[in-house]
Amino acid sequence: MHTRNIGKIVEQDFILRAMRQGFLVSLPVLETAYDVILDKGGRLIRVQVKKAQVVRRVNRFNKERLYCQVHLQWRYRRVFVRSGVKDISFGYSSNAFDIFALYVEHEKSFYLFPWRDIAHLTHLNISVKLSKFKEKWDF
Repeated sequence: MHTRNIGKIVEQDFILRAMRQGFLVSLPVLETAYDVILDKGGRLIRVQVKKAQVVRRVNRFNKERLYCQVHLQWRYRRVFVRSGVKDISFGYSSNAFDIFALYVEHEKSFYLFPWRDIAHLTHLNISVKLSKFKEKWDF
């Protein structure tokens, strides 16, 4: 399945879960840094939704471990310039959205991070110490 389609499925899963939590959900009409707008009590919350990439690694004791990681800062876009085609990268601004929702497939869970807390990172690896953000809908 194409990556974009997987992303849309994850967004729809997020929307359903948010509605179950009592949020009203809207989608931006134009291309923005956020995928979903949540409304609870008149407060609008902009959310970027991503699916974590699962990486399998074998450690020095020959034990397999799963690592979940995602690129936070950089998006890539192919642009046309006079000399041909060029790939450029750019980061999300520190106020691009309010919540970063990361779906971890093998846990079937979303980790909900306040963007201001992680905007300075370029990558995020899910670990036990980040479990306080797992399904944390009270933002």
